[in-house]
Amino acid sequence: MLAQRPTNLIIARKLHKSGIAKAISGDIKCAINDFKCSIDAEPGQPAVWADLGTALLETKDFYDAVAAFNQVIAIKGESFQALVDLGNALRAAGDSTGAIDALQRATNLLPAIIRDQAMFKSILVDAGASIGIDGSSYALHGTDVPYPFMKLVVAGSSDSDKTPLVQRFCTNTFITDHKMTIGAAFSIKDILFDTGMSVKLQIWDFATEERFRFLLGDYCRGAAGALVCFNVTDYESFKQVRDWITIIRKETNNIPILLVGTKYDLPNHQVPYELAVQYANDANCIGVAYCSTTTAENVEETFVCIAKWMIHQAFTINEAS
Repeated sequence: MLAQRPTNLIIARKLHKSGIAKAISGDIKCAINDFKCSIDAEPGQPAVWADLGTALLETKDFYDAVAAFNQVIAIKGESFQALVDLGNALRAAGDSTGAIDALQRATNLLPAIIRDQAMFKSILVDAGASIGIDGSSYALHGTDVPYPFMKLVVAGSSDSDKTPLVQRFCTNTFITDHKMTIGAAFSIKDILFDTGMSVKLQIWDFATEERFRFLLGDYCRGAAGALVCFNVTDYESFKQVRDWITIIRKETNNIPILLVGTKYDLPNHQVPYELAVQYANDANCIGVAYCSTTTAENVEETFVCIAKWMIHQAFTINEAS
């Protein structure tokens, strides 16, 4: 029996990847079948249970989705992302009390320096809606922490490299494969400016699939800035920029938005830099940055740029109030 385990794990991983591909293409029912077969081959896979839960939400099998996300927690214990996923599933199932409880437990896992801030007190939005920070979080003056904490949202098409972009910035590693996300994935990263000032970014990486976009309004709330990513080698990716800007601005004030062209290291660019700059000007964005997650070229500079704009606007708001 023990000799079968490596074989089962290989089969399980193949089925998992197959399920992800089918889910991205829109074949949710077949994706669910692949995820379930993967779990049958190797039950102790929290990532597969999480993707199964995400797919079940799409088919409105809310209670089975809740069970799947609970299984994630049963396997690897409570984590911020697992509890946020569970909270979203409970909300979709109509269990507001359970959703609030899950999101509160998620909040309790955050570092105390974040959790205890007054700006984080309204984290439970609309009786169990997704995690968010109230717009008043712009207030930087009078805080009792040594540096401000600000929310940054990252959006873009499925081939925009936005998740590897966040990964490269936060951990200085490059990933070629990653699990699907429901709503958004969460990261925290400090930036120290040459002036000596620091900012702690709370980075929310939006799910790309259109079927998950109903969740994104909640995640946008309280954002102080946004990166909207596109693939410079794919004009279709660039055409989706307008949709992401619309989603972000619907739920936020006039926050700074930086357009980010990824895969700059690759040949055959379909989006000239001059075209992107012109679009940014027309859309009232702060500018454009071209970068590569593979080589890390211009990645750090991109996040430093948006962070400076976020701080500038925050202080502008404070001075006007």
